[in-house]
Amino acid sequence: MNIRPAQPGDLPALLEIFAHARAFMAQTGNPTQWPATYPGAELMQQQIARGVCYVLEGNARLEATFCYIPGPEPTYAEIYDGGWPDDAPYATIHRMASAGRVHGAAAICFAWCAARGLPLRADTHADNKVMQHLLEKNGFVRCGNITLADGTSRIAYHCTVPPRGGKQQTAAQAAAALAQAAKALPKPADGPLLVALDGRCAAGKTTIAAQMARQYGWGVVHLDDFFLQPIQRTPQRMAEPGGNLDRERLIAEVLEPLRAGQQGSYRLFDCRTMALVPGTVPLPQTPIILLEGSYSCHPDLWNYCALHAFVDVEPAEQLRRLAARVPEKLEDFKTRWIPKEETYFAHFQIPERCEVKV
Repeated sequence: MNIRPAQPGDLPALLEIFAHARAFMAQTGNPTQWPATYPGAELMQQQIARGVCYVLEGNARLEATFCYIPGPEPTYAEIYDGGWPDDAPYATIHRMASAGRVHGAAAICFAWCAARGLPLRADTHADNKVMQHLLEKNGFVRCGNITLADGTSRIAYHCTVPPRGGKQQTAAQAAAALAQAAKALPKPADGPLLVALDGRCAAGKTTIAAQMARQYGWGVVHLDDFFLQPIQRTPQRMAEPGGNLDRERLIAEVLEPLRAGQQGSYRLFDCRTMALVPGTVPLPQTPIILLEGSYSCHPDLWNYCALHAFVDVEPAEQLRRLAARVPEKLEDFKTRWIPKEETYFAHFQIPERCEVKV
């Protein structure tokens, strides 16, 4: 997979991607964000000429597109029901869309934007639950609401990226270690090779997963999409080590079909709304697939994966990252989610059992 500036000859493929995105948004409860002719040929010709439109290319075809625009966005000058974290320079991401063939395309694009070094901002429609989910999964924090030039409201997001040479380099080193370990394994007779990436919250698992997708072309399934729905959270289940993951749905919708070499799709769980997002996303169809997230090395899941990795972080650094990422939930992490993770790690000896540690 490669990201490059869009060229004039890419315009027909871009318009096809936008048509697919409009249909997908309509199917997932967001029929009004993009009118039937948006983004149109004239607008995209302008964006290509400005050099701000980029494409994700793989297998000689375009899989996704987005606009990366450094500098102030006029409609972000005023924000209500909240506020921006600072007045530092930033870049805005607009018109991100996928052809729907590559799982994790958004994560690859977000990681590319983050690697440019500027903090990132974006906005999306209140009905666009899928994009809200993707933004929040990739490190964006909801800051408030802004008003577009046409008078409609959008939810505004901000992402503070790590400095160059910091966490990005660590992710690259971890990705290289994972790739080397996976390369030494025999390929399964049927289906892809599955790798589990477990570890403490805020340790960098999602960043490493984006690196694997971008640099090595691995497919990624995020376990955040499989937390229990409220009705499933019985006292008995929540008392289990690792019990807050919907392992049964993960096995039925992802692991068993992949093991059988089948195509299929699965549903996403939105931690903000505590409900399943409308619609489904396709299973990755890549030779190696990463199961990213806490509890991916649970004993019920262990034998589906040929390789298991654990990502660690110092306690003080873990709390610092959580405070920066989700300050309103920090106390909940300290008193609830971190203890649950630590119980699971200790009960099943997860760090000790994993073949790769980063």
